[in-house]
Parts: sequence; structure tokens; C-alpha cells
Amino acid sequence: MKEFNWSKPQRQPVAGLAVVFVKTVFTMLKQFWPLIVLLIFKGSNEKPDQNNWLEWVLPGFLLLSLVWAVIKFWFFQFYIDDKNLVVKSGLIKKQTQVIPLQKIQTVNIDQGPVHQLLNIVKLSIDTAGSSKTELTIDALNKTMATALRQQLLSQKENAPEEEQPSTAAQLPLIQLHTKDLLKLSLSANHIEAFFILLSVAIGLWDNLQQINQNIFADMADLLPGLQIYPIVFLTISILIITIIFSTAKIFFRYYNFRVVPTGSGLHMQSGLTHIKERIVGFKKIQYTSWRASWLRKLLGIWLFEYHVAGSNADRKDNRKIEIPITQQQFIAPLLHNYYTLPNITSENGIRIHPSYIGRKFLVLGFIPAIIIFLALWFFAGVVAWWAVLLPVLVGVLSGSTQKKFRLWALNDVAFVKRGQLGEERILLQWQKLQSVRINQSIFQRKKNLATVHIYTAGGTVVFPFIPVEAAHEICNYALYKTETATQGWM
Repeated sequence: MKEFNWSKPQRQPVAGLAVVFVKTVFTMLKQFWPLIVLLIFKGSNEKPDQNNWLEWVLPGFLLLSLVWAVIKFWFFQFYIDDKNLVVKSGLIKKQTQVIPLQKIQTVNIDQGPVHQLLNIVKLSIDTAGSSKTELTIDALNKTMATALRQQLLSQKENAPEEEQPSTAAQLPLIQLHTKDLLKLSLSANHIEAFFILLSVAIGLWDNLQQINQNIFADMADLLPGLQIYPIVFLTISILIITIIFSTAKIFFRYYNFRVVPTGSGLHMQSGLTHIKERIVGFKKIQYTSWRASWLRKLLGIWLFEYHVAGSNADRKDNRKIEIPITQQQFIAPLLHNYYTLPNITSENGIRIHPSYIGRKFLVLGFIPAIIIFLALWFFAGVVAWWAVLLPVLVGVLSGSTQKKFRLWALNDVAFVKRGQLGEERILLQWQKLQSVRINQSIFQRKKNLATVHIYTAGGTVVFPFIPVEAAHEICNYALYKTETATQGWM
């Protein structure tokens, strides 16, 4: 690999100017779009013999964006100084950003369509103390980006030798082929996208009926008494479009997906138009989980996730490390460097109390249904009766949650099975937790129940409506294991 002197200030390659320019154009459009729209409409309303604003608005905007992009590009420099990554930027408002190497959690490499066209990549850096990406370098040569990533991760203070990235070529642990992508796409959750498209199509259908009644009258003459046919045709068409869209999304996201061991972690790469590279250090993994819908579980397909330090389990995040599994035997190797998959032979784990169903039914189902019914009755009449489906849905989902939930508090880990329509499994080492909290509502105190929240640097795991004695035992044991652990959480 080419050697770089990181102690000297480095600039982005010249090809990166195009990326900075495109990014600047979009930034300025978001800030000045009202003024641009005003000038365009003003120019279009002028008389032919007057100056045409359109002749200079667009060129002027592009010229201003180019000048600003050149300034940003030229005055952006970075280097490594005394265990810190230093980034300097700005001409009038100069900024200096210092990131301690020991705080860096992940260094990711992305290559979008523009980057692929210019044969460059984007490098982003995440730290433990930030909920968003700490730093983004918009354009680097692939060789330079790879060398910088290795340098940042290998020079972390007190980093043991085995944490340093390995560049030795190894066979992929997991690699997805075309048939795997087809299985993933066909078993994806199409329901949400289907109903969104269906609602849009119904709205367009109503608008077309108002615009031209003759078309639909002719259809009624061709299909007398069979008005259900257009609805069936519309539904099937939307379903086909949904499946095609989901298939394309899966192929674009997971094309050429592979997971390769690096000695200290896993190197993952995927994407067609937007290529992403991620390195997961084994010591950064806080807990693991794998989930599947009922269909995917039937087909043996799971979505495995490493919850690493700095990621947020409560929202969609670019730092999520998700691995699609098309064969059951891949789960054990993915868990191997975190913890051995427990051999659970009994279903006698800690369960959610049945009162959980009644509580959810009342709070999230029955009471909201009454409010919705009364609100709709005055505006939509009999349509309000659809509100009775809400408590039925809440009852079914909460009943499924209560039935499927199992918690095994083992010697070194907590192992959880849970789910509603599908199933999810969680494996959490006690030593990884940051804190633990027990909550008791008035209703729970009457039933001697409690809810336990396990907080880690990679997200929160909740054990709801379990016996209060079990909750306190879990809390005390988890804290004991954390205090006596010989290895830290990172």
C-alpha cells in the first residue's frame, strides 16, 4: 500500500472539486430557493423588451456556487497530530476540528454514483460521544481513504495489536448471490408500501372520475354488474409494482454483499449504485440481534444486526450494521467472536405477565378507539365504525407479544426471544451494559410487576411486565457481573 505522511496537511484530490460543487449547489438551493423562485417568476412576467432575469439568474447561481465550492475545497485540509485528527476549513470563518483517535468508533467508506464516475470515495468518521457523523471527507482516492482508515484505527491510544485492521486476503464468511437477493426481495415486508401506493391510486382514481365520467361510464357498459373488476385490477397492479420496487431496492442495497473476516473484526461491502464499506471491530459490539417476519422465518431468512457503540437502535441510522442471512448456519459464525450461541432446551424462561395484554388493549386500543369513533361520527358517519378494528388489532399484537416473549438470564449473557407477527432474538453480554433501570407504574405495583431497561452504548433492551422479584434479581446480577468483569465494555 502507498505510504502517506499524515503529519503534513493533506487536501482532497482535484476530482473531489466536482463532488464539493454538487454538494454546494444543493446546499444553496435549500437556503435560497424562495429567492430563486421569486426571480424566475418575476422574469417570466416581464415584457419582451425588458431585461430577462432568467438569462442571468441560473448562470449567476451556478457561478456563485462554483466560487464557493472552490473556496471550500481549497481551504479544507486534514492531518494527524499527536494522536489527534485535525481538520481545518474556511476562509473568512476559519474552523479547526480536533478528534482524538481514541474516541473514533467507526471509519466508513461510501461510493455514490458521482463518486464512482470520478473514481473516488467518501470517508465518514463516527465517535462515541456523538449521535451523528462527526466528520465527512467528501472525496478521496480509494487508496488514500483505505490508508487513512487503517491509520486512524491502528493509532488509537493503547490499542492492542490484535485490534489493528488486517489486510490479509481471506475468503468471504458470507456472500449473497442472485438467488439470495430474490429470496430477500420476495419475502420483504410489502404491506406498508402496498397500502401507501393503494391510497395514492384510489385518490387518483377518484380525481379521474370527476374529470371524465364518460370513461368510467363506458367501462361500466363493457362490464355491467362487475364494478369489482377495476378494483381487483387496481389492487393487483399495485401489488406487482410494490414487489418490483422492493426487488429493485434489495438489489441496489445488497448487490455484491460480502462479509470478510479481518482478524480484529469484519469487513462488509455492498451496493450497486451506492457502494458502502463498513468495518466492525469485535470489541465495539454491544449486543447482537437477529429478526425475521413469519415468512422469512419459514424460509430460513434472518436479518442479523450488530449493535455497535455509537449506533442508535431507536431510529434508522447509517451506523446500523445489518447482515442478511439466507442460511441458518451463518448465525453461529457471526456470533462466534461475541459469544457462543446458547443451547436453550427449555421454554421455561421469564415471561411477560398476561395483564400486559389487558393494559395495552385498554391504553392503546379501547380508549383511543372511543375517541376516534366520536371524532369521526360527526364528520364521516358510519365510517366511524372502522375504529372498532383498533382494539382488535392491539389485542392481537399484544397477545402475540406476550405469548412469544422469553427471557433467559444466563451466567454471562441475557438471551431474549420476542416478536409480534415475526420473531426477534437478542444476545446481550452483562459486562456490556452502561446502566440498568427498573420502572413500576401504579398498575404494575398492584400486580407486583416491573419493566427493566438495559442501557448499552449500542442501544436499549427492554424487558416489560416481568415479576418484580425477577426484575431486581436481574438488575443486581447484571451490575455484579459488570463490576467483576475482567474485560471492559469496549
